[in-house]
Amino acid sequence: MKQKKKERRNRTSLHPLSKDQETLISSLLGQIEKASPQELLTEIHDPFCAKVFIDRLPLRDERVIPLLQTINDAFNDKDVKKAVKRALFRLKSKGISTDDFSSEDDAERVYKPIKKEESRCYLGPIDAMGNRAVIIHFFESGKGVDVGMGMVSDQEGIQQFVFDQMSRKSARELKAELEGMAGPFTEVPLSHGAMVLEDAFTLKNTTRADERAEYLRLRPWLLQNTSVKDYSVNFDDITTSDREITKTELEKLFEHNLMVSWLAPFEVLKPFMMEMESVHQSPIVLSDPQKLHRIEEIKEKCINTLFDAAGRKRFKKRLLEMAFFFLTSDERDYAQLSLYAAANIQERASQFSQQPVLGFFVDRSTAFYFELGNETGTEETVIEDFEIPETPSGIILP
Repeated sequence: MKQKKKERRNRTSLHPLSKDQETLISSLLGQIEKASPQELLTEIHDPFCAKVFIDRLPLRDERVIPLLQTINDAFNDKDVKKAVKRALFRLKSKGISTDDFSSEDDAERVYKPIKKEESRCYLGPIDAMGNRAVIIHFFESGKGVDVGMGMVSDQEGIQQFVFDQMSRKSARELKAELEGMAGPFTEVPLSHGAMVLEDAFTLKNTTRADERAEYLRLRPWLLQNTSVKDYSVNFDDITTSDREITKTELEKLFEHNLMVSWLAPFEVLKPFMMEMESVHQSPIVLSDPQKLHRIEEIKEKCINTLFDAAGRKRFKKRLLEMAFFFLTSDERDYAQLSLYAAANIQERASQFSQQPVLGFFVDRSTAFYFELGNETGTEETVIEDFEIPETPSGIILP
C-alpha cells in the first residue's frame, strides 16, 4: 500500500509543462532583470507555472528576494510555498542573506489582494466606407486575456469577429498586427466600444453568420459590464460654432492621413462624371455660365443620390466619431475641424449651396478620379473604360 501511494505522488509531481507554459516561463526568465516583480506576476496564471518558474530562477544574489516575496504572497499553494523555501535555503547555503524576506507567520505583515485589472477597449479610425476595427481586452477568467476583436461597418454590420482567450503576449501581438492594418488605435471607454459593436450588430447580415455568432459569445459579458446608455462624448473642451466651415478648413481636414482616403465610390460617381464630361463635349454651344450652371445641377443630383436621409445621418456620425478619435489622440485642431464639418451637414434635403461639406466631398472625389484617369490613360481615354481598383473593405483576422 505504501508503495502504491508513493507511485501516485511521483506521477503527480511529473506533471509536464505544455508548450505554451514552457514558452511563457522562458520569456519570464529572460525578463527578470528588467521587469518588476508585479509585472512578472501578472503573467503567471497558475501555481504549477509559479513553482517551475521559482525552481528555475538563477539565485545569484539578494535581488531575487522581492520576486520570491511577491510570488509567495500571491499564491496560497503548498507546492509554491515549498519552492520558495527551497530557493531561500539555496540562497542561505551560498551565504546570501534572506533577512528581507517576510514569512507568512510574520504577524505584522499586511496582505493585500492583487488588484483586478480593468477592461480595455481600442478603436481604429473610420474609413471612407464606414469600416473600423475594434478590440476589447478583459481579465475575467484570471487565465491570460479574454479578447474580442474584429471589423465592423456602419452599413454592413459585423464584418469579421473573433472571441478567444489567449496569453498576454499573444494578445499584444495580435493587437499590434491589426493596428498595422487598420490603425492607429485609440483607447476609448468600454461603453463607446459597446455602442460601436451594438450598432453594427443591429444591422443583420446573413452572409456573416459565423462572425455574428462569435460576437454573441462576447455580448453577454459586454452588456453586463457596461451599457450603450452610458455612452457619451464630451466635447465641452472644444469650441462649437454654427458658422459655415470654409473650403480651406475642409481641405486641411481631408488632407489628414486618416481622412485622405475618404472618397465617394467610383461606381456611384461614374454616371454623373460622364454627364459632366458631356456638358463640355456637347455639340450645343453653351456659354461658360450655362455650363457651370448645368454642372452644378449634376452635382446636386449626385449629392442627393449619394446621400439620402440615412446616408446624411451616417456621414455626419462618421465625422463626429472622427472628431472623438482625434480628440482622444491629442489632435485637437482636427477634432475641432471634424466637429465643425459634422455640424455643417443638414440632415434634411437641401440645395447644393447649403451642403458645403457634401458638395466639397463630391468635388474632391470627382477631381481625384478625373485626375487619376488622366494619369493612367491617354488623351483619347473615355470615362466608360476607366476602372478603379477595388479597395478591400475588411481585414482577414486569424
